[in-house]
Amino acid sequence: MTTSKKKRNSRQMRFCKEYLIDLSPKAAAIRSGYSAKTAATAGYILMQKKDVREEIQRLMTARSLKLEIDADYVLIGITEVIERCKQAEPVRDSKGNPIGEYTFNAAGCLKGYELLGKHLKLFTDKIEHTGRDGKELFARNLTDDELAAIIKA
Repeated sequence: MTTSKKKRNSRQMRFCKEYLIDLSPKAAAIRSGYSAKTAATAGYILMQKKDVREEIQRLMTARSLKLEIDADYVLIGITEVIERCKQAEPVRDSKGNPIGEYTFNAAGCLKGYELLGKHLKLFTDKIEHTGRDGKELFARNLTDDELAAIIKA
């Protein structure tokens, strides 16, 4: 193995570790030693490499195991936040005295419910595809040539 190949692999490995910080390919490329001018392109190209994506996934899995973070942990956390946001808190005046009214964190509740709903796939978008005549397309029954002709048209 040549020195340049080792150096490149070393920089790619650094990129993988840096990517975990903020999940930004551009920022990870800069921190890995790529030029700030070309970092966006370098990050994009690195993310297209199968071995880089596999290494990032391996590092993410290792981190999750180390921190004992899994789907249950996340879902329990979301439900705890929802319950906390649902608790009524007294509204206070400028001196900190309760004024007899109560409020709760509706935005926090809704965000938590949104995250749980996404996890449960309650909010999936349905996309309908139709042809020029407005009739439904049945792509599964078309040959590759027929599909290509439709796309071209």
